[in-house]
Amino acid sequence: MDDAASLIADDGAWDRFVAASSAPSFLQATPWAAVKAPNGWRSVRIGVSSAVGPVGAQVLIRRPRPLPFGFGYAARGPLAAGPLDADALRAFTRAARDRLPGFGVSHLRIDPEVEDPDGRLAAILGELGWRPAPPVQPSSTRVVDLARDEDAIWQDIHRKWRQSITKGGRDDARVVPAGIERLDEFYAIHAETMRRVDLPARSEASFRALYAAYARAGQAHLSFMEAADGTPTATIMLLGWGDRIVDLYGGTTPEGRKTRANYTIKWEAIKAARAAGYTWYDLWGLPSDAVSDFKSGWGGREVHWVGAWDLVLNPIGRAAFEAALSARARWLRLRRGATGGDSGMSAT
Repeated sequence: MDDAASLIADDGAWDRFVAASSAPSFLQATPWAAVKAPNGWRSVRIGVSSAVGPVGAQVLIRRPRPLPFGFGYAARGPLAAGPLDADALRAFTRAARDRLPGFGVSHLRIDPEVEDPDGRLAAILGELGWRPAPPVQPSSTRVVDLARDEDAIWQDIHRKWRQSITKGGRDDARVVPAGIERLDEFYAIHAETMRRVDLPARSEASFRALYAAYARAGQAHLSFMEAADGTPTATIMLLGWGDRIVDLYGGTTPEGRKTRANYTIKWEAIKAARAAGYTWYDLWGLPSDAVSDFKSGWGGREVHWVGAWDLVLNPIGRAAFEAALSARARWLRLRRGATGGDSGMSAT
């Protein structure tokens, strides 16, 4: 295990630490900082020793001009080599208070992937000065344990889902892996799916940057479901780090919906992830009852994280930052009203 000082200075040491941590997340790996840099996010790392070993976080900082204060966000952090307990949180909080004001950070938000069924972790965070905050990432999800044998995973899937998987694989349809050379096809299917369900889609350029950053680390996985004539009917993109892989983006054509291609491609993605050595398949978020019902059909278990928490480092700076965001939101509403356009700022 690399020491705490090397975690700050060495990208390789940091990525090894993330992969070996008790809750590895692609959002804490260095490719995520590279993806966000063109959008004005600066990355700094906090690494400190604790009783359970190193603990730390990659913090992305956004400072809207001309404010002298910015917002820090440690997506899915902090991480620890062992349990994220009181000792680890105390060491991390102390390091955040010491290090981040020098970067003009008025407040820091965290949302670690840690369950807290008895509220003990939330109580510790409160004692250390953290306060509950609006979520940025999903606070609940469903995960499939890939450490089991394939037959056990299959039997855990709902019977109707298994029937749909079988249907999608008929008539010589097949799932094929792909690379960035087919990103335009992925985006066409994904964007059309988003339009169909009346949700906004990110730009093709953002997906290209995302895939490229994680592909360099061998952690981006793209595949297509194809009909017998080679026509793509569904697609899926997954990102991994450590023992976890996340089912992030995908889409299905109208023909693919008829043939249940979206079921077959997801099952094949689960099998491929297991074969690649991942042991935790995250279906990534339960934003509605309909989505929750669909994901429950894949078995696994529903998990609830401790949620998002803010540590205020400069009360005046935070007030100025929030006022600037409110002013920007009002300006964007006026602009949309005048032009019919749509814009906004996301913390991710």
